[in-house]
Amino acid sequence: MEPHGKRLRFFPLSIWNPYVDDMEMDPLRIETSMTRLNRKLERAPWSWKTSYEDNRITEYKVWKDGRRKVLAYYIPYSLNVKEWGIYLLKDEISPDLNYLNSLIKSKGISADISPVYVSLIFLHELTHHVIEDWRVSSGSFSYVQDDERLCEYTAFTLTQALLSRVQGSTSPTRSGGGKNYGVSGYPIPGVSLQFPGLPKEIHLNYYDLISLLITIYYYWGRDIDKIYKVQVPSWVDEESFAKFLSQNLNVGLEEMWSERRVSSVYRRISVV
Repeated sequence: MEPHGKRLRFFPLSIWNPYVDDMEMDPLRIETSMTRLNRKLERAPWSWKTSYEDNRITEYKVWKDGRRKVLAYYIPYSLNVKEWGIYLLKDEISPDLNYLNSLIKSKGISADISPVYVSLIFLHELTHHVIEDWRVSSGSFSYVQDDERLCEYTAFTLTQALLSRVQGSTSPTRSGGGKNYGVSGYPIPGVSLQFPGLPKEIHLNYYDLISLLITIYYYWGRDIDKIYKVQVPSWVDEESFAKFLSQNLNVGLEEMWSERRVSSVYRRISVV
């Protein structure tokens, strides 16, 4: 049975691990998926790096020769109320979608990896916003490198939980327009038809979803990356964090009862 009813947990030192999370799944099907993926051979030619400078948190692709390209970034509202929001760089994300879709098809998986990949990046950046809300509520904004672990854990956990609810197919919806647009995508907030390359409908079964998550997990080197380890840091208070996370998953409504007096984060998403 697909685990639709599991409670999401964010207690300190929790690690996202598909093998642990999916013990209820058919072991033979999981083993078959792992054989098809040959996961250990599929690594990106670059690694993720982060920086906090010029009042923004930036995720970079960094190559061994020192080249780096911006993948996504978040500008905190408490530091720049005019330009704050989530920014996704389509010219760096789209080539990954093309390559990984070609890769998984060669492994016999027909599902499109694009919604999963974009969801992971978007939810990572959204979690930076959640952390800002959490810290500002009791003081002022600050950034620590351990935030990246919490962002990755949240991204993988939520992507698995939300996309596991797709039955057959679903069409993302959108509202607004222009550079900053309000997105009310289902099942993943932030998945929009405006992102180049995303399918108009999402077709996934749970086994394919796990295979796609594992493909990205190893492609990004999450099993060996200490900064982006998919783990809840030891300082996280689960109840407090879950409160602010759940508020920010109320797409477009969180601004109605938030004390921060800024627009919904879903009106501050830019694909540039």
